[in-house]
Amino acid sequence: MIKFAIGTAQFGQEYGICNQQGRVEGESAQQIVEQALAHDIDMFDTAKLYGESEAVLGDALSDIDAKQAKIITKYYASEQEPDSILKDFENSRNFLSGSDIYGILIHNADILFSDAGKAIWSVLEDLKKEHHIPKIGVSVYTPEDLKKLMERYDLDIVQLPCNLLDQRFLSADIQNLKKEHGLEFHARSLFLQGLLLSELENLPEHFAQNIAPFGKLTEYIKEHEISRLQACLLYAAWTQENEMIDRWVVGVDSAAQLEQIVRAAHDVESLPQPEFQSFAIHDLDIIDPREWNKA
Repeated sequence: MIKFAIGTAQFGQEYGICNQQGRVEGESAQQIVEQALAHDIDMFDTAKLYGESEAVLGDALSDIDAKQAKIITKYYASEQEPDSILKDFENSRNFLSGSDIYGILIHNADILFSDAGKAIWSVLEDLKKEHHIPKIGVSVYTPEDLKKLMERYDLDIVQLPCNLLDQRFLSADIQNLKKEHGLEFHARSLFLQGLLLSELENLPEHFAQNIAPFGKLTEYIKEHEISRLQACLLYAAWTQENEMIDRWVVGVDSAAQLEQIVRAAHDVESLPQPEFQSFAIHDLDIIDPREWNKA
């Protein structure tokens, strides 16, 4: 079974280029949390930058007394005030009282290359030691940044983008780095903010001239009579079978949507696996959301 973590960006803001539901409110958030725990999904990913996500998640967890939940949270570090992470951590503990913080990540990992980088990392190491945080690490966008960070810091956990089209972190050199240092990889963007689940005619205008990769996926699912969701989950299962990815962070708009994903994840266990590498592309205009709003 695929190991998931629930992404909670939608709990604090409208998130995702294909999001038509808007922000997930309190009652819906609690239903998602209850459904996740019922399926033994005990990890939840949040961040200070996700608006009220930590507070909404904390309320949902406390309402059902979910002591078994593990939280990954992310902070945007300041070059001028490295210690600002301490205040962020105290706020997280207040919002998430009763839940274990499993990991703390630096959201803007590039700041660790600055003059303040070592001071910022030292704050994380102190938090890990003093508050028994199992993992500290970073959220990154590129394999190149991860390699450079590993030369300077002793990371435990890395959140990174990965999906059928974006397989950069599955390269042999990155996977060797993972094994050598015992890194825990949490992957986001399994559905590429919903794009990989969209019919070709429903893709946003930005992708109209870059439709070939999505067309290839469409041909595959038609040939094998599976859904787009199943194709993505088949890929996720393959990465975990081969110990490439440890957790898949998925965001959902409702408990019903989560149930659909979990059921589909069970269904793909018996499906034949294609040559996944053939779907990989390197066009950042498609696979990197930071490029989507550029002129």
